[in-house]
Amino acid sequence: MTINKPALASVAALALVFGLAGCSSSAEEPEKTEKPVSSSAPETEKPEPTDEAEPTETPEAEEETGGATGDTAAPGTTVAVGEEAIVSWQPSEDVPAQPVGITVKSITPASIDDFAVVGADFQAQLEGYTPYYITVEAKKVDVAGGKLANQALYGDMGAVDADGRSMQTVSIIGSFEPCDTSSLDASFDEGTPQTFCYIVAGPDTGDIGGATFEPYDTDFNDNPVIWNK
Repeated sequence: MTINKPALASVAALALVFGLAGCSSSAEEPEKTEKPVSSSAPETEKPEPTDEAEPTETPEAEEETGGATGDTAAPGTTVAVGEEAIVSWQPSEDVPAQPVGITVKSITPASIDDFAVVGADFQAQLEGYTPYYITVEAKKVDVAGGKLANQALYGDMGAVDADGRSMQTVSIIGSFEPCDTSSLDASFDEGTPQTFCYIVAGPDTGDIGGATFEPYDTDFNDNPVIWNK
């Protein structure tokens, strides 16, 4: 939905997208939610044959900790709010996958009154629903990797309710003081941690279970990383 006439002139540039119809009733796994996507090695010489084959070393299996294998979290990893999970994130086909550290700092219930600046029509749609503000800190793990400035990490974040069902995301384009969603800026590529906020909503009859990292059309879409509330 798009709000063309917000209540206050100071927020005339705000546009709102909010969908309530896609809530799943299945408690077994999060509902698949489509999210927009912004979108040869050189030949080496063969070694000379030797009389005896040299034994090859078998690398030790990488230790799994908290659902993560190696340097990045595997699909289905669960951590607590306040803990960091390093994920392999590819925001678009033009950008190589990058390790990014994500820490969900807080999950806070919001008031419908906060959305008065967006418009009374939208507030009416929120009746029966509880919105939540989710604050995230992200940092680039490999500063020598591909550029991530201007990419929208928030677009690959979401939430599940206490029964594991996907919650609806609420997108406000423009400045919204209670929860300002923003893309990563140039300092992110220099290793500076960045904080952003995004909004989700679920029925008043339930509770939020946690925040998720669930990029569309990846293994995380069906089996997200979850920061348990």
